[in-house]
Formats: sequence, structure tokens, C-alpha cells
Amino acid sequence: MWYRSGFLLQLLTVTLLPWATQAQNELQLVLTPQLCVVTEHEPLCQTEVSLMVQGGTAQEVCLFEQNQKHSCKLHQPPAVTKFSLKIQSKTNKPFQIKTSQGQLLAAAQLQLVQFQGALKRHNRGYLWNMM
Repeated sequence: MWYRSGFLLQLLTVTLLPWATQAQNELQLVLTPQLCVVTEHEPLCQTEVSLMVQGGTAQEVCLFEQNQKHSCKLHQPPAVTKFSLKIQSKTNKPFQIKTSQGQLLAAAQLQLVQFQGALKRHNRGYLWNMM
């Protein structure tokens, strides 16, 4: 019985290994912060976002903000390529990393979240304040 489980383990290792190496070769885009909080009184999101490109192969990558090219940099893994932007927006902001030929490599989105304050709790009059 043990020889069957050893064979199964070896089979799983052989079949999963290509996916593991493929995951290391994929380009990843990390957006910080991912959320921007807006209020009823301040509906405009004003923040500075940082985008980090990791993994993939050595190539020129371009940052697009809502389909508008922002800048291009040479990405050389294992180093991390960083982009930084100041944002002012009333809607969600999509970001894309593309090659210089326009092929989409990775995408991320800055999401706006509406803050709603908690309702004031009604004083129930338990006479605790009289002591």
C-alpha cells in the first residue's frame, strides 16, 4: 500500500510543478492602499497610491490609469518596479500594467468606499447619571 501512496505523491509533484513555475513567472501588481474612504461632506478621494510590479520576466512595463498612459519603466525581476501617483477622484480608479506594445499584463483597482457614521444612540434614561 505504501508504494501506491509514494507513486501518487510523485505523480502529484510532477503534475503540479509546471503550475508552480508558471505562477513565479506571472507578473503581479500590488496596489497600496486598495481603498479610499470618502464621506458625504468630502466626496473627493485625495490620496497617493503606490503600485509595485513583481515577478514576470525582464521587459518594459507601462502604467495605465483609466486607459491613459502614465509612465513606462524597465522591469527586471527579482527587483520590484515601483510607480507612485497622486489621485483625486470621485469614482473607482482602474490601473493596468501593459507592455510597450499594449498587451495587458496585470490590473488592479482603487475602490472608493462611502463612510457612514454610526447613529447616535438614544439615552434610555436608566438613571445611571444620578449616582
